[in-house]
Amino acid sequence: MKQTESSIPDAPGAVETSRERILRVSADLFAEKGYHATGITEILDAVGLGRSALYHHIRSKENLLYDISIAPLREVVVEARRIADLDATAADRIVLLSQDRLKTVSRRRSQWNVALYQSSNLSPELRAEVDLTLELYEAIWERVLMEGMEAGEWNPVPPLVLKGILGMLNGTYLWLDPAGELAPAEIAQMFANLVLLGLRKRPDIVQNWLSPDTVVDFGGIAGGIEP
Repeated sequence: MKQTESSIPDAPGAVETSRERILRVSADLFAEKGYHATGITEILDAVGLGRSALYHHIRSKENLLYDISIAPLREVVVEARRIADLDATAADRIVLLSQDRLKTVSRRRSQWNVALYQSSNLSPELRAEVDLTLELYEAIWERVLMEGMEAGEWNPVPPLVLKGILGMLNGTYLWLDPAGELAPAEIAQMFANLVLLGLRKRPDIVQNWLSPDTVVDFGGIAGGIEP
């Protein structure tokens, strides 16, 4: 099947094309109202195009949903592969993976909503492509966690832990504000610190954590403490 290309301009000052505007506005509508509750007429009105002009850029409403869903997933897979191949500790790569994920979420909040929660409306064939891309991304995280375990950075990690980590990152599209007090990279660092706190072979930290009088300095955990 021929793949369509989906993109939304990221560079400041970049000129948005008609297709990019269609994808952005449609993602916002799907995220707010749901795929089935959003009609083509509503999309036409929102983007300010006629029907023939719209279908010059998209093949169908379903393919529009696919294009919106697959773009952020492919983006994070490409960058996650690069990060996983870095000559760095697994802990450092966990931080970088977390930061990249929140960076893309901050730029594409509506697209992440659609990819995770609206793509179930796709045909089995198209949905399978979305699921495969999600599995590829999860496999990269699993590889880094396994390499950290093999290097002695942390204890064996049950598969359920990875589901929890990714679930924590997935949910950020609901509230992450790129213009908020904390930058996405800072929030990602905090999340990664929490993950590493749980993974590290540091029984002293775990024991102290149970004490209500103990304050843990999260800023020094990621990458700076030997297991």
